[in-house]
Amino acid sequence: MSQLLEMLNRIDSWVEKNAEFESDMRPGLTLEQIEEKLVGLPYKMPREIIELYTWRNGARNGSFLPDPDGEYGIQEFYSLGEAISVAADWDEHVFPKMNAFPLFSQEGAMYWTVVSDVQQELALIYSCDDGMFPATPDYESFADFLSAIVKRLKC
Repeated sequence: MSQLLEMLNRIDSWVEKNAEFESDMRPGLTLEQIEEKLVGLPYKMPREIIELYTWRNGARNGSFLPDPDGEYGIQEFYSLGEAISVAADWDEHVFPKMNAFPLFSQEGAMYWTVVSDVQQELALIYSCDDGMFPATPDYESFADFLSAIVKRLKC
């Protein structure tokens, strides 16, 4: 099991033990299903994000990631199909030509990566709550993002 999947499973176990709701995660996609959804798009998905979507394909309605204070608020883990649709909308209306690809929204803040026409291993993670594209990423990889959550939760 990869380090990224191990951290996702640790967070998921913490959520199951500590959250006041049942997890509503969709099953992960196969690589073939992911490739089908990405056919014809002008970008390649970072390998870390492909691994995320093989683990789970978003949440139907509910939380996965705890807030920084360990509580839960309104948030969404986009399915791959939903994320592709939001990314197209963002490209047209929010972050034109920035290739922003949404992953999670939480209490008005958005977490996303940037995609390109070249396959990347790591996914830089950006966030904001004001509609402005930040100049630098919050995390150098999705694994760094998850590591920060694991440390905060002590799981």
